[in-house]
Amino acid sequence: MTKLTRLSTYRPVWTLVLVLAVSAYLATGLGFSEVRPLLEGELPESNPVVHDYNLFAQRNPHRNFYVLGIESREPSGIWNPRTLAKIIEVSDEASYLDGALPNVQSIATWEHVTGNEDTIDIERLMPEVPEGAAEMARVRQVVQSDPLIFGRLVSEDERMALVRLTFRDDAAPDVIHSGLVQLRDRFADPEKIIIFGREYSNVEMNKAVDQNIRVVLPLAGLLLLAFFYLSFGRWQAVWLAFTMIVLSVVDFLGLMGVLGIPQTVLSSTVPVILIVVLGSYVVHLLRRVYEEAERMPWERAVSTAVATTGRPVAIAAATTALGFATLAVFQIYSIREFGMLAAAGVLICGVISITWLPAALLVFCSRAPEESMRLRRPFLAFIEWITEAAVGVSSARRSTLLCVTTAVVLLSVAGLSRLSLGDSPSKYYASGHPVRDAFETFVEHFGGDGFLFVEFSAPAGKTAFDPDFLGRVHAFQRDAEEIEHVGYASSVVDRVFMRTNRIMNGDDPAYERVPETERLAASYAEVFRWTAPETLAEMLEDVDSPRRLVVDVFAEVEDSVLIDKTVQDLRALVELHFPSPEAGSAIFGGEWFVWIAQNEYIVKGKLLNLALSILLVGAVCLAAMRTVRLAAISVLPAGLSALMLFGIMGAIGIRLNMTTCVLTAMVVGIGVDFAVHFLVRYEEIKSKAGSGADPDLLRAATIRCAASPILFDSFSNVVAFSVCMVSALVPVRNFGWLICFSMLACAATTLMLLPSLVPRGEGKRDIVSGAAAESHPSRLSHSGGGFHGEPLSPASAGRWGPYGGAPLLARDLFVVLWVNLRGRLRP
Repeated sequence: MTKLTRLSTYRPVWTLVLVLAVSAYLATGLGFSEVRPLLEGELPESNPVVHDYNLFAQRNPHRNFYVLGIESREPSGIWNPRTLAKIIEVSDEASYLDGALPNVQSIATWEHVTGNEDTIDIERLMPEVPEGAAEMARVRQVVQSDPLIFGRLVSEDERMALVRLTFRDDAAPDVIHSGLVQLRDRFADPEKIIIFGREYSNVEMNKAVDQNIRVVLPLAGLLLLAFFYLSFGRWQAVWLAFTMIVLSVVDFLGLMGVLGIPQTVLSSTVPVILIVVLGSYVVHLLRRVYEEAERMPWERAVSTAVATTGRPVAIAAATTALGFATLAVFQIYSIREFGMLAAAGVLICGVISITWLPAALLVFCSRAPEESMRLRRPFLAFIEWITEAAVGVSSARRSTLLCVTTAVVLLSVAGLSRLSLGDSPSKYYASGHPVRDAFETFVEHFGGDGFLFVEFSAPAGKTAFDPDFLGRVHAFQRDAEEIEHVGYASSVVDRVFMRTNRIMNGDDPAYERVPETERLAASYAEVFRWTAPETLAEMLEDVDSPRRLVVDVFAEVEDSVLIDKTVQDLRALVELHFPSPEAGSAIFGGEWFVWIAQNEYIVKGKLLNLALSILLVGAVCLAAMRTVRLAAISVLPAGLSALMLFGIMGAIGIRLNMTTCVLTAMVVGIGVDFAVHFLVRYEEIKSKAGSGADPDLLRAATIRCAASPILFDSFSNVVAFSVCMVSALVPVRNFGWLICFSMLACAATTLMLLPSLVPRGEGKRDIVSGAAAESHPSRLSHSGGGFHGEPLSPASAGRWGPYGGAPLLARDLFVVLWVNLRGRLRP
């Protein structure tokens, strides 16, 4: 670390060249970082659900479903020539999209089975628009009487028809998305056409993540730069901070691209976090540079500031990175990846702060510009007003503060009791977004919005044509359709065997049942093998001697709570109808099963992460405070703020999921920073004032001294994080306002509650003893006034408030540890 700080001041030109060279190399990775789809590869491979998911995907490669919904606004619903013609055209055009398989399903392509005991005819139900009212009535009657069509391809209110198509697994999602959007736009008037599909949703998610980087990130930087001007009153500070923000973001995103790490919803927020962290480091260093420049030449001021603050900044970066790295205890890949990426980004910010900033100050600047008060007076007056308000609140009776705190805790616990797990992919998007609209429309018209897959394997020595096996599968389907939130269950059993068996027996409904012999079932499959091979291949692994078949369960999958309940009911039905291997076995497929399996990992990971964060933070606080009481007090704002945060989440229905579960680590770090900063100030003032000082005056003076840096830090973070609330993704919006609330709550708790909890009398051991304070006056004095032999009074303490020097926590904590360690090592 010493070598880095010396390099930046002794060889500033070479430092700039080196930093720019590294950034130029990393910039080659910009634009190559893909976006990992939602729900993909989140859990360990050893998880049983993941094992079944991978096995199912290997056995059934072509299940990349998309659905086009055509909704008519006519009083007759879809039963008018224009809408029916559109269904036919869309069905035909869809089969020609790049990567599309030929098995397009709609009422236009449906294989209508007719025949008698001797022959079976399979032909398209509606190859062209019906001519005349009689022909249209015939087609409508067929649709209404066929349970495989009515309520599945045509809604029961007959206002929407579906065109279901499948794409090859190697088809490019962006190409599919583009083709479907073009198809929708061509036929979208006056009918409403919606698109639904996992890959379609993933591409929309990619666009939203890209918006976070292209729109939210620059906006966060601009707002933070404006806040810097309000704080420093110097354009020099603004453009220096701007160059550092650009370098850090380019380095981070470029590093992801070079390493081939894809973006996710969580990792898309890391650049905003880096802007916030970098802002704190810039403020810390620039304040010290400008303070030193008042007493010495510019070059010496920069060197002195870097020499005294470079190491604390590095320690702050290391501890912050360590806090993010504790998220590695999660077994959910996105959370673990977010923690490690954030840790790497924080270290990048730390290195840039102690290399680029001092070198740029020496090469491009020759002095500190004059401080301007333009536009700043209202801001500084606001800081002063909050400070005095905190003094007034903290001087209230302890019983009053205790009652208010107790009420807040009780309300938070009440909200926390309602906190639930899970998530809803449809609610990742704002109301009115095409993806969310598709979810809601499908649930409204069809009672579901996605497929859960169950693959059944025949018992050893038998094929999937075995009547007993087919009967058990049919019983499973029948009972599955009775489950709440399930629309229907379909497979080759009802779509081929039972339907054909009925047609072969004079279309008698009594014969709509499983074929009585294995040979008969095989013959029915053979008919479809030659007349509708794509449909049969979708449902059977091997037409000649299949051992497995797949049941498609159409259900509501827009909420993990609903999916979890549905999956539990489906598993119970599997155990009921397939009680032993002699009856057959089943595995579950589809990304939704993996998604709900994450809930257990979120709970375990959150508990481990919380315990590890508290352990590390508690150890640091105990080492700094050297008393258990002060260490406990320092953790209180963070604990109370986290409790309030999760209480609010439970009260308003924000669930604990992959996005919100990372908040605790950030809240704990922020809250402890503020509390330790306040306690360090309190002990410094008490050591200068002596043992006879009035405790109330000590607390008031401490608030006036500590409020400025605490408020500045919290406000700058709020300014940067607030831009997350304009994101296209609702989880990112929630993340933004929740973290803003937690920062303000930590600052308020520290300034208003903590003063009433500090020891009234002399403790067994101060953080900074009077002797240490006298031995190291330069370390404990500030140019803003208040610690230069002046009498301790509210007036002098006030002058040191929002207008004077305001070093941040990293330096304070390091000074405390260094003073105590040096005192112990002295003979």
